[in-house]
Amino acid sequence: MNLSPKEQNLGENVLLVKDMLISSRLKVIHSSDPSLISKIGIVKDETRNTLKIRDQTGHELTIPKKDCLLEFQMKHNIMRVPGADIYGTISERIYKL
Repeated sequence: MNLSPKEQNLGENVLLVKDMLISSRLKVIHSSDPSLISKIGIVKDETRNTLKIRDQTGHELTIPKKDCLLEFQMKHNIMRVPGADIYGTISERIYKL
C-alpha cells in the first residue's frame, strides 16, 4: 500500500485507518468492561461503534471500539491501537486523514 507523506507521519496505525479490519485477528488488551479483557477472535463485521468477532468456540462477541485498547494481527503485523482511533466506518476514517 502506498502512503502519502502525511500518512507516513501518522505511523503504522494508519494501516488500520486505511485498511478494512474484517478478517484480522483481534485481542482485547483493555476494556471498561472487564469481561471483554483477553477476548480473542476474528473480526467478522464492523460498524461505526463496534467490532463483531467470532471467538475460538464459535461465539460471536460485540466489542465497543471507544472503550477498548485493541491488538490487531494483520498479515505479519501486530499493532496495539486505542479503539477511539478506529472509531467510525472505514470511509469516515479515510476522510479524517
